[in-house]
Amino acid sequence: GARSLSEQLPAVADSHRAVVVIRLRGHTSLGSTFLNVVGRYAEQLQSQDGLLLLSGVEPEVKSRMARTGHLDKIGEENVFVAGHAIGESSREAQAAGEQWLQRTSEAVAT
Repeated sequence: GARSLSEQLPAVADSHRAVVVIRLRGHTSLGSTFLNVVGRYAEQLQSQDGLLLLSGVEPEVKSRMARTGHLDKIGEENVFVAGHAIGESSREAQAAGEQWLQRTSEAVAT
């Protein structure tokens, strides 16, 4: 599963300031291998001035990420907990990504 995930993620090598949103709604038991893959991917994006956002994260999964240090790699502000309305956290993540792109564009321009 982790290898399949790695192969399905957008390539980072040629990207610059890319924002990737991974929707996790309904996945309540994410293993450490999955979290390691996602953590490495977040670091790869960051090395290219990019950002990884996770949406639809169950509270238990976010707590586990905090305990294992994965939340530090991704950034707590980049993890959006699943809400009652389907798609709510994905819309929040998308809006956060757009705001981040705008802020970083303005910073680059100055």
